[in-house]
Amino acid sequence: MRRVWIVWAAFVLCWGALVAAIGLSGGGAAKYDAALSRGKEAAASSAPQSGQEQGFESSPPAAPQAQPPSSKIAPANAPYVPVSSGGTIEVRGSDPGFTLSHLTVASERTAWVVRTDQAGADSVAATDDGGATWSVRSGMGKLHVLALHAVNAQAGWAAASSGCKEQNGVSRCSELQVLRTEDGGKSWAVQLSQTSDAQDAAIEAADDRHVVVLAGGKLLRTADGGRNWQELKPGFGGVAPQSISFPASEQGWVSGSICDRKQTDGSAVCRITVIATTDGGAHWRQLPPAGETLSGAISSLVRFVDAKRGWLLVSDIDTRRATLYGTEDGGRHWTPLQELSSARPAPAGLEFVSADDGWIPLNMGAGPIDGGMMVTHDGGRHFETIGEGRGWSFGPASALSGKEIWAVEHGRALVRTKDGGKTWQQLYPLLAPVGDIAFVDAQHGFGLGTPFESDALLATSDGGKSWRKLPAIDPQGAIVGISFASRQTGWALRQTADSGVFQLLRTTDGGNSWKALANLAAAGVSNRPYIRFFSAQDGVIAVTNGSKTQTVYRTKDGGKTWTASPSPYVQAGGGDLFAFSSPSTGWTYRDETPQQGAVLYRTEDGAAWQPYGVLPKPGWAYALGWASELRGWALYERDPFQPGSRWSLLATSDGGATWRETLFPAQFRIDDRTVKLQFAGDRNGWLLTGSGLLRTEDGGATWSWLGQ
Repeated sequence: MRRVWIVWAAFVLCWGALVAAIGLSGGGAAKYDAALSRGKEAAASSAPQSGQEQGFESSPPAAPQAQPPSSKIAPANAPYVPVSSGGTIEVRGSDPGFTLSHLTVASERTAWVVRTDQAGADSVAATDDGGATWSVRSGMGKLHVLALHAVNAQAGWAAASSGCKEQNGVSRCSELQVLRTEDGGKSWAVQLSQTSDAQDAAIEAADDRHVVVLAGGKLLRTADGGRNWQELKPGFGGVAPQSISFPASEQGWVSGSICDRKQTDGSAVCRITVIATTDGGAHWRQLPPAGETLSGAISSLVRFVDAKRGWLLVSDIDTRRATLYGTEDGGRHWTPLQELSSARPAPAGLEFVSADDGWIPLNMGAGPIDGGMMVTHDGGRHFETIGEGRGWSFGPASALSGKEIWAVEHGRALVRTKDGGKTWQQLYPLLAPVGDIAFVDAQHGFGLGTPFESDALLATSDGGKSWRKLPAIDPQGAIVGISFASRQTGWALRQTADSGVFQLLRTTDGGNSWKALANLAAAGVSNRPYIRFFSAQDGVIAVTNGSKTQTVYRTKDGGKTWTASPSPYVQAGGGDLFAFSSPSTGWTYRDETPQQGAVLYRTEDGAAWQPYGVLPKPGWAYALGWASELRGWALYERDPFQPGSRWSLLATSDGGATWRETLFPAQFRIDDRTVKLQFAGDRNGWLLTGSGLLRTEDGGATWSWLGQ
């Protein structure tokens, strides 16, 4: 305590000298008072409640009883903290953030997928060992991939657009290119180039020589591996092709819409039709319609596994309904098999691998609703939906059997099931946490959540370079935070079905098993709770309750019982709002406006938060991390929402009295969907962002992207 006041006295003296030197007095001080007025009012507001001890119980504990306010008085206003320049941070590696699309699986061992980086550039990632390892085979330059098809481990095709320009926020392209690879995607050669504004495409390849491409409403075919191409013209006026299926080189089906009639009000009467060929497109026959709709917003997917067995999925966007039809005579007769929604969740594909086994991936769009995967083993007469209630949203999928399917989930992860959907494995990108991190030393740590499973628990023994999956934590509710005091002892905070109650779980075997320890009543929590244990006995949990109070819970017996200390609300803004440097000393911040800078607050008992200082303006803080009571860091953004905004790292070695700022490179950006900052000692630290995990081994001067 004496050390704290000595630091504060020295800080005040330094501040007085600084004000005299740069003339920050009078009107400037009034601005500081205004920036801190809420904090000042909070310190002098009604008495906070503190001291209620809470233990493990089956129902929410009673509200803490009111106690006298803390005798500590916040200073009348807080000055800008002294910040010195530390130069520029070196960032090694590239931002691993990307989205996935256009999946193609040639065999159990060979698969390709398109990945689009933060700058919008496409490349092809591939595996030849069933997903155990991946490599980025090639960049596609300025081409935007529309479709991808792997024939085998070496040969494959791609359709891509080029000449793209941004117009009113929409990308418009002027050229279509069809490309071929003969070395597993390492290099691509243009086989066809023509003027087209196609925005999507499909490729069917019965072998490496016979290929059909649907793009921009045109059907293009080669029978000699791409040397010569012809446009297929079925000869049925008004047919707009939407989907193709060619299970053999000469035999294929095309589904599309015909809008050749109008209602009395002038609106179109459209129907889906299917046309078929048995000679590679030289001649076509129009099959009987599968159904009719009075809507112009219809789409279709067609899939055949042989000359007779096929399926047609017709979606009506206006009525939000979809119908799956089946045929056993090559399309001469269609039978309705299944009714489903064409809105969210919407069918994102149609995959059949035999007369019995088929899959329909469901995309939930913006959510939050159930997505999942529909699977049938009787030709589409009955379906089971896999993954309901898990928040899964599937896009491109490629099935190999009734048991095995590969799929892209929400554009974030490539996953696979080999047992019909009972269990799933994330194949790409490599496992890494996305929700929380808890390192106990420079090499050993734990992570929470993957792009596919938000409750997954991961562990690393190489500082975060690679991760392994541990048994799932109790799946009865959402895990919102983890903390480990050692490689064996850790805690997890679970949001229960009762939104006002959090349950604390503890492991003593490195995350392999968990036991419920205590329930904490925390009604109206408006941010992700903060949890940190400093030893097997001492821990802290902090939450914000709406816009009125914030509560710090402390334990001295490993989490069995807790003391609650509510206090007036001081926070505004996002990010990781709390950080404790010891069981008694904690920090938070308030983002008033970017022009005023972030106000740091400090507590020594959890019941009173005192304005401590203002970080440089204009700027916002996103996360705080403390390795000890003296050594701390703050992730900061200068000039947020401006074209020239810049990220920086502030570091203190004297408990927050003075800070040193180092700037990230100008092109460096952070995906702030998730921001976690943690240090294990003075030199080893980790920064978890929405696009990946960074590590420093020199106290923040150099950061490297992990998992590459």
